[in-house]
Amino acid sequence: MTKVQITFDPMKQIDHAIVDAFLFPINAIFSRLADKLNSPDEQNTTTFEGTRTLIELRDEFMLHCQYEEKKKKQLKAIIDFIIIKVDCDSHVYRPLIQWWVEELAKKLESGEWPKRDKKATYARFWKEVLEDAVQSEG
Repeated sequence: MTKVQITFDPMKQIDHAIVDAFLFPINAIFSRLADKLNSPDEQNTTTFEGTRTLIELRDEFMLHCQYEEKKKKQLKAIIDFIIIKVDCDSHVYRPLIQWWVEELAKKLESGEWPKRDKKATYARFWKEVLEDAVQSEG
């Protein structure tokens, strides 16, 4: 008797036209937000240490991100929106997002959240010199 393994790939099951129709207004909102939003920086935010860290991560992320400009602009608006919520709303959003980040860090450390595959074929979207690649070349 031969064993057969059945796997489910949800991305193959999703009707991408439905996903696109759902995301279209969301993307439009973040495109509009990107045009109107002042990007958070050290001059226009509070002194909360987490805000500085998020700004640094955003800036580094944007250096590596190789999406087309329109999508990069949308991603930056989403990240900026989160930074603003963390910075300005210390009673609701900041503790919630802090909890999320702390739990994600624990999951990453314990191996429950997988580390990214540095050999994945996303190079057209991401520009980074990976230490593993440099060491294997040398």
